[in-house]
Amino acid sequence: MSKLKLYIFLLYLISHESTAQEKNPEYHLKINGVFLHKKTKTEFPEKFETYSRSEVVTDNRRQWNIRCSYKSSRDTTGNTVFSIFLNHRGVGSEGAFREPYENSIKEMASLFPNDIIQQYPVYFEYEGYKLTGYSAINPQRPTARLTLFQCGPWLYKILIVSDSLDQSSLGNLEKNILNFWRPSALVKKFPLYKSSICMFSNAYDKDDLLYSSTKASALAKLKWTKDNVDSLERLAGFPDLYLQVHIEGLKQFVAFEKQNPNVQGKPETRKYLKQLNEIIDSGYSAEFLMEVYNRIMIVPQGMILDHAGFEKWKLIHTVPTFETEPFFVPMFTR
Repeated sequence: MSKLKLYIFLLYLISHESTAQEKNPEYHLKINGVFLHKKTKTEFPEKFETYSRSEVVTDNRRQWNIRCSYKSSRDTTGNTVFSIFLNHRGVGSEGAFREPYENSIKEMASLFPNDIIQQYPVYFEYEGYKLTGYSAINPQRPTARLTLFQCGPWLYKILIVSDSLDQSSLGNLEKNILNFWRPSALVKKFPLYKSSICMFSNAYDKDDLLYSSTKASALAKLKWTKDNVDSLERLAGFPDLYLQVHIEGLKQFVAFEKQNPNVQGKPETRKYLKQLNEIIDSGYSAEFLMEVYNRIMIVPQGMILDHAGFEKWKLIHTVPTFETEPFFVPMFTR
């Protein structure tokens, strides 16, 4: 297998899980000229700089979720392939971004098992809109760069794989891609402006304490978001990448019992709250939440985390299994 075919194959493996319904068949579209994704009115020309469009793939005939790939001309930029994904999520709820990002990272890590994948938060700003996202890079050859943004009801993803470009060149290519296919355009067309919480479980049977504590946590997250995140940024979806969102939610989750000690609750709920209170009182709530969410977070400027200290603390204290899929979910909708 040639190097170019190998890297295209790697790109396909990484990107295959990115459609919203993994078990659906893929449809390879035959397009001449500019391809218009009708759901978002996004155009994909046959040529972008020195790259030629190689395929357009969707997971259903209605073309909600698409992947459009481009490959380089061998004589100009070596063997480089990039894909843009537009995946429809519907609402901007807590976890709507994190789950597909983590799935993509797992797939990327499985393809480069001997390399260290580096991750960090990224931002895109245009015309007042600010989008938060996350990037992951594989600095070894073949180099790879993955970036996701939450864009209202859509997820926008870029994946680049190359055997010839270093990370600096990949960064410049991604910058040009973002300037051409701006993720903010999706937010502008499909803003999320209604905030609410939604209950996704009936697991509160005879446990008013768990019910009320979880609801208080979700409301606290919405309040922090309204008070601290710009209105144009909120149009892109619930910003659960911010560590402080989860710190405020955790505080209010345990505070309800203290403020309402007579509320009915199951023994396991009170034990759970006691363990969470011990973490908060120890000063390791931020480190705890970073661990729960695999450190995929935007840490407040100036906050110093003591992960080593938390590891020592855990040796003599019980750390509960934290519910990362809350029964009440804060969200933004159209």
